[in-house]
Amino acid sequence: MKIQKVKVKGYKAFHKDYSFDIKGKNVFIYGENGSGKSSFYYALKDFFQSSIEKIDFDELENIFLTKKQKGKSYVKVTFKPDKDGNWRLKKEGASRASKVFEGSNKNEATRKSASTLKNRDSASSLKIHKENGRIQEERTYPRKADPSKSKG
Repeated sequence: MKIQKVKVKGYKAFHKDYSFDIKGKNVFIYGENGSGKSSFYYALKDFFQSSIEKIDFDELENIFLTKKQKGKSYVKVTFKPDKDGNWRLKKEGASRASKVFEGSNKNEATRKSASTLKNRDSASSLKIHKENGRIQEERTYPRKADPSKSKG
């Protein structure tokens, strides 16, 4: 699987909602000091690391957020699905899937993935793709971290 898009909001240097269209390509990041290069790297690192240990995203929020904005920060990664027919639960940035649902149908894989994500302390996003790679549905867990209040 390849990263298609990274969305970051309220994390370190990212005060607003930022979207980076990667489109499965290699990316070279450059910019002036203080432009967010390291924050982008750490957003991806913390996203993937949250699969193996608890990450308190509240401590990593942008320091200039208002009280109303606090607790709504997120890092979301969208992947292009595999073509072998298996369903995969993969953390953004990971080279391998943390779970592979072989022979599962879409509903069963979605239910199992949602169950896994609901048990995490950090904000996680589940993106269900169509066969053509487009996002069909997006769910965010825990619910309080969902900026668009999608189903889940």
